[in-house]
Amino acid sequence: MTVRKVSQLCLSVAGLMILISLPVCTKPSDPNTAPTAAFSISPTWGSIDSTFTFDASGCTDSEDDVEQLQVRWDWENDGIWDADWSTHKTKTHQFTEDGTYTVILEVQDSEGLISSSSEEVQVADENLPPIPSFTVTPTSGWTGTIFQFDASGSSDRETPADSLQVRWDWENDGTWDADWDTTKTASHQYPISGTYSPQLEVSDLFNPPVSNEGQVSVAENTAPTASFTIAPATGNISTVFTFDASNSTDVEDATSALFVRWDWENDGTWDTPADTTKIAIYQYSNPGLYTINLEVHDTGEITGYSQIMLAVVNTAPTASFAVSPENGTLQTVFGFDATTCTDLEDSISELEVRWDWESDGIWDTPWSSVLTETHQFNSPEVYSVLLGVKDSGGLVTETNLQVIVDYMSWVPMDSGTTSTLMDIWGSSGNDIFVVGDKGDVLHFDGSTWNSMESGTANWLWGVWGSSPTDVFAVGSHGTILHYNGSVWDSMSSGTDVFLQDVWGTSSDNVFAVGSSKTILHYDGVNWTAMDVDAPTGYGGYGIWGDSSSDVFVASDQPAIWYYNGSAWSVLNSGLDTDLRAIWGSTSSDVFAVGDYGVASYYNGASWTPFNTGVEKALRGIWGTSTADIFAVGGGGWQGDSIILHSDGVNWSTMTSGMQTFLYGVWGSSSTQVFIVGSNGTILRGYF
Repeated sequence: MTVRKVSQLCLSVAGLMILISLPVCTKPSDPNTAPTAAFSISPTWGSIDSTFTFDASGCTDSEDDVEQLQVRWDWENDGIWDADWSTHKTKTHQFTEDGTYTVILEVQDSEGLISSSSEEVQVADENLPPIPSFTVTPTSGWTGTIFQFDASGSSDRETPADSLQVRWDWENDGTWDADWDTTKTASHQYPISGTYSPQLEVSDLFNPPVSNEGQVSVAENTAPTASFTIAPATGNISTVFTFDASNSTDVEDATSALFVRWDWENDGTWDTPADTTKIAIYQYSNPGLYTINLEVHDTGEITGYSQIMLAVVNTAPTASFAVSPENGTLQTVFGFDATTCTDLEDSISELEVRWDWESDGIWDTPWSSVLTETHQFNSPEVYSVLLGVKDSGGLVTETNLQVIVDYMSWVPMDSGTTSTLMDIWGSSGNDIFVVGDKGDVLHFDGSTWNSMESGTANWLWGVWGSSPTDVFAVGSHGTILHYNGSVWDSMSSGTDVFLQDVWGTSSDNVFAVGSSKTILHYDGVNWTAMDVDAPTGYGGYGIWGDSSSDVFVASDQPAIWYYNGSAWSVLNSGLDTDLRAIWGSTSSDVFAVGDYGVASYYNGASWTPFNTGVEKALRGIWGTSTADIFAVGGGGWQGDSIILHSDGVNWSTMTSGMQTFLYGVWGSSSTQVFIVGSNGTILRGYF
């Protein structure tokens, strides 16, 4: 039902206090529910000798715990309660007469609500004997098999199964092999093959024991079949072989139960302990033909064997050698070092080598364990030197390297920089200057190259001097530097163009050329601009002269600008491609070179183009005489570096071994020539 309550509200109106009462409805509380009665009987049927157990612990109630519930029993459903109310949920009872009884349970909660439940129980006038039953797993096996016997399927009407007692006669020979026990499982192993009828006897302690027979077939143990594979089927001493005996079988045992062990060399000594792991790995330390022996034994200790032949082969050595230097001349004594040869099986001291200097099929040295050799070639050409290396097993491997032998050898020097080096000049072989990008200036004292502080970060394109204490360098943004033997100082050029080259006859007669047809002259005090009647936009790239009245400039017009001591004029080079460098032995023996390998020669009267034999840009030229001239270029995106030499008759290509851009060339004599280029390249030539 709904319960009404009264709530009061106080209000103030025009100074008067008014009290108002309001009804409030509240929700009714939930009603109590009756408990649920439930119970079990054990055993569910029996005799007048049986003690039955009644268990009402399965009763439940929505409001009360099971421990608070009370129960009572009526054994015969005669309306008379045979037990008082009690919170104890279990009760035992023995019936005195046979028949079918309806047992009534009543359960009451703390509010007095009651529920009931009933169950039937069968009561006989006598105790019946148990029913024996058992299984055997497996039903057949061998002398090593452990058979499992399970009598948990035995039953009795009056006695619970776990109270029944059992015993076993394994051979059915009249002798019981186990004492009475309520444990229904047992195991047994038959040592002799045959067919057996094991007997089970079951007792309920009230009746004579009852027996049952089964049948077990036991065979003799057979040897396992050993089988294995090897992967890979062959290898060398670096190979880790996998041996797999998983295919071994046995009639009685599963493969997983078999034990294996291995003898890797079949020397009678087992190299592994017996284990059920079927896979093993092994690596041999020496090549040879091996017999691997596998032993497999089953759980009855019967063994089987298998053997497989395995070839662990000798591998050929690896031939390798270095040559120093890689390029040389007829005077060079080349060193050959084969100590980098290797062999999988042999140490380096066990290897032998021999050499064929010309790769002509004729070995020039016998087999030797000395792995270094020297040789001097007697003619200039590119040689393919062949090395043969032999291991202790007689296997031979050969390799070759290229050796370049020239009349002259170009040797890279350590410049100490990776900058692009643009030009080179020296007063002697022990006093050489090199200039390049970012204001780099290097000096060679005859033994090492050292960096100098230039005071600028601008590119330097050209360098020339009249003496060790009077050196000029020119570059981008009108840069002109002067070296007085101690420091480099900046000079005012009066221009901001790129100055490409510098040359002079003395400290007070110096010329510099650059873009926008710029020509500057230094009189020992100031730099002043000179005029040349050339088209606007063209510039000078290289300058050389025989005297103050015979000065030549290679330009990109393309033309030769010539100064006769009083004025500049433009000479026809006979070419239509930019010229980059110029040099001469006299004013009537001048050479100019440029892009795509073009060149032109001046005999004092006119310029005549000639073929250099190359199509890559030539950027530098220098010589000692008309019969000894060097021109350089190529490299980078153009491929191999280019070094040309003229003997006065023919121009020939010299091998540099480089792929860098080459920009400048200068020498102190015909036997000592230097070349500079990109990536800090400095090459030194030896005749």
